[in-house]
Amino acid sequence: MTITPMMAKIKAKGLAQQHQQPLSNPKFQHKWAMIQKHLTTFAPRNVSRGFLHVYANSESIRLVKKRGNNIMRINSRLDWVWYEPKDLANAIDTNTVLDYYAQQLLDPRSYPNTWKRPTEELDTKEHYAKRAGRQLDIHDNL
Repeated sequence: MTITPMMAKIKAKGLAQQHQQPLSNPKFQHKWAMIQKHLTTFAPRNVSRGFLHVYANSESIRLVKKRGNNIMRINSRLDWVWYEPKDLANAIDTNTVLDYYAQQLLDPRSYPNTWKRPTEELDTKEHYAKRAGRQLDIHDNL
């Protein structure tokens, strides 16, 4: 039997997922299961500091624990956005997490980006960008 590229991808995904232990927190496990069922690629994840971290290529995505609250942020960004598990999985698969994040900033379910002191917002976002080794860009929602 000839192994096609798609069969190899499915087999690699299955082997990689066998080595991931279930998450100890049931709320995180539920969130991860909702995303994982739509993934076609392997995405490592772990729990640290009360957040579920999913690693998509060079981006680390941080998800919160509350069951009905689908919000996330990219580690080097400041604003939290709403996400749909299927769309986030698609963004991870296609390596378009930053574009998906920028799109979700405009979603009405995302947290409003209202600061009392705009200079503080700019300084904080510059700090996050510098810490991540990048410049401010369109995804910083200024």
